[in-house]
Amino acid sequence: FNYSNLGYQTYFNSQDEIELMDRLFFDAYRLGEVSSDITVVEPVMRDANLVGVDMGAVSGGALGNYRLQSPNGFDGKEICALSRYAGISDKVSSFGIYEFTSEFNFPAANMLVAQMIWYFVEGVNFRKNENTISAKKEFIRYQVPIDDEILVFYKS
Repeated sequence: FNYSNLGYQTYFNSQDEIELMDRLFFDAYRLGEVSSDITVVEPVMRDANLVGVDMGAVSGGALGNYRLQSPNGFDGKEICALSRYAGISDKVSSFGIYEFTSEFNFPAANMLVAQMIWYFVEGVNFRKNENTISAKKEFIRYQVPIDDEILVFYKS
């Protein structure tokens, strides 16, 4: 079991919490790291079983609400890309959008949530379905001996 946190902002988290994530070997990616190269989290999303998106992680500008929300966070394009990555994952069985409260009742926020759902569904449409037993039988298996061990790689 693993936990991954994508897009945390250091000033909203204590150093103890950040160090705990590291000690537990959980994946934690700062907002700036993800924003500068969104593809860095694609392997994390591909391996996810459950994906939850907290709308508090989205910038106020993307939600059309500059007064109540943080000026920093994922922009609309980034949160939609993450939603699509979640959909593409063969393992994701649950996708949720959370903390979408009445304070987000702005046309831009409503449209962004609709687009996030659309991108998730589009991702599901492009799934490879390689996590089935029959699909794995068609993989090419490579065995690489290294010292006392044999590393096994599969290619679809």
